[in-house]
Amino acid sequence: MFHSPGAAIATYTYHGSRLSQLLGCVDKVDKWKLMHRAEMESWVNPQNNLVLIGDACHPMLPYLAQGANSSIEDGAVLGLLLAPERFKSKAHLPNTLQLFQQLRKARGEGIVRETFKQRKDFHLRDGPEQEKRDALMLDQLGKDLKGAFPSRWTCPEVQPWLYGYDAIKEVEAVVPAKSS
Repeated sequence: MFHSPGAAIATYTYHGSRLSQLLGCVDKVDKWKLMHRAEMESWVNPQNNLVLIGDACHPMLPYLAQGANSSIEDGAVLGLLLAPERFKSKAHLPNTLQLFQQLRKARGEGIVRETFKQRKDFHLRDGPEQEKRDALMLDQLGKDLKGAFPSRWTCPEVQPWLYGYDAIKEVEAVVPAKSS
């Protein structure tokens, strides 16, 4: 990580003049860590009138590029639960927020756990474990993947779960829409 614009320029000058010119416009370099916090006991406050969604309740490392996506999933589920065809009275808010949490908490936290697994597999130190991962990846190159695979983007066990989520089906399975 660079501590100054000069260090970045010195490192990347071999990439060509355009990048050097761009980096020359940088006045300050900020450094930050990727942080995590423990899973929350509840995403709904004790009064059952407020719910956290997205990074507020399930911040994730960027290794699966799912932070924004899972926030959109949260918003979709919450929007569907609060839609007029399902949500008829403010008195239902506590149960609706608890239902939202029931539908989303395990998935949101599951994606977070997968980001940690992806980080581990991407950042193995040189050695037997790294060599085993590399051999598996090379062996599977160009083939239909079967079973667990170090890249969760293409892993046949993770990919359908990660990318196949359907918020509408999820909500309709527990609260069918009722016409007015």
